[in-house]
Amino acid sequence: MADLKIVNEWLSKADEDFHFAVANLKEGSNFYAQICFHFQQAAEKYLKALQAKQSTQKIAKSIKNLLAKET
Repeated sequence: MADLKIVNEWLSKADEDFHFAVANLKEGSNFYAQICFHFQQAAEKYLKALQAKQSTQKIAKSIKNLLAKET
Protein backbone atom coordinates (compact mmCIF):
# COMPACT_ATOMS: atom_id res chain seq x y z
CA MET A 1 0.00 0.00 0.00
CA ALA A 2 1.34 3.40 -0.96
CA ASP A 3 2.03 5.97 1.73
CA LEU A 4 -0.05 8.90 0.50
CA LYS A 5 1.84 11.31 2.75
CA ILE A 6 5.05 10.58 0.85
CA VAL A 7 3.26 10.80 -2.51
CA ASN A 8 1.80 14.18 -1.59
CA GLU A 9 5.18 15.45 -0.37
CA TRP A 10 6.76 14.59 -3.75
CA LEU A 11 3.86 16.24 -5.58
CA SER A 12 4.16 19.38 -3.47
CA LYS A 13 7.91 19.64 -4.10
CA ALA A 14 7.38 19.06 -7.82
CA ASP A 15 4.69 21.74 -7.96
CA GLU A 16 7.04 24.23 -6.27
CA ASP A 17 9.77 23.64 -8.87
CA PHE A 18 7.28 23.76 -11.74
CA HIS A 19 5.58 26.98 -10.61
CA PHE A 20 8.95 28.63 -9.90
CA ALA A 21 10.10 27.88 -13.45
CA VAL A 22 6.81 29.10 -14.98
CA ALA A 23 6.93 32.32 -12.96
CA ASN A 24 10.47 33.03 -14.14
CA LEU A 25 9.48 32.46 -17.76
CA LYS A 26 6.52 34.80 -17.43
CA GLU A 27 8.74 37.48 -15.89
CA GLY A 28 10.98 37.31 -18.95
CA SER A 29 13.99 35.99 -17.06
CA ASN A 30 17.01 35.20 -19.24
CA PHE A 31 18.24 32.47 -16.91
CA TYR A 32 17.15 29.68 -19.24
CA ALA A 33 19.52 27.03 -17.91
CA GLN A 34 18.24 27.53 -14.37
CA ILE A 35 14.61 27.54 -15.55
CA CYS A 36 15.20 24.29 -17.45
CA PHE A 37 16.82 22.83 -14.34
CA HIS A 38 13.68 23.53 -12.30
CA PHE A 39 11.46 21.99 -15.00
CA GLN A 40 13.71 18.92 -15.01
CA GLN A 41 13.56 18.73 -11.22
CA ALA A 42 9.77 18.99 -11.32
CA ALA A 43 9.56 16.17 -13.87
CA GLU A 44 11.80 13.93 -11.78
CA LYS A 45 9.78 14.61 -8.63
CA TYR A 46 6.50 13.89 -10.43
CA LEU A 47 7.97 10.57 -11.52
CA LYS A 48 9.10 9.84 -7.96
CA ALA A 49 5.56 10.54 -6.76
CA LEU A 50 4.25 8.08 -9.35
CA GLN A 51 6.76 5.45 -8.28
CA ALA A 52 5.96 6.02 -4.60
CA LYS A 53 2.26 5.57 -5.36
CA GLN A 54 2.82 2.37 -7.32
CA SER A 55 5.43 0.77 -5.11
CA THR A 56 6.85 0.67 -1.61
CA GLN A 57 10.34 -0.03 -2.96
CA LYS A 58 13.17 2.42 -2.35
CA ILE A 59 12.78 5.49 -4.56
CA ALA A 60 15.40 5.69 -7.31
CA LYS A 61 17.73 8.67 -7.49
CA SER A 62 17.69 9.37 -11.21
CA ILE A 63 15.25 9.73 -14.04
CA LYS A 64 17.10 7.03 -15.98
CA ASN A 65 16.43 4.49 -13.23
CA LEU A 66 12.82 5.61 -12.84
CA LEU A 67 12.09 5.30 -16.55
CA ALA A 68 13.81 1.91 -16.77
CA LYS A 69 11.52 0.59 -14.02
CA GLU A 70 8.37 1.86 -15.75
CA THR A 71 9.01 0.08 -19.08
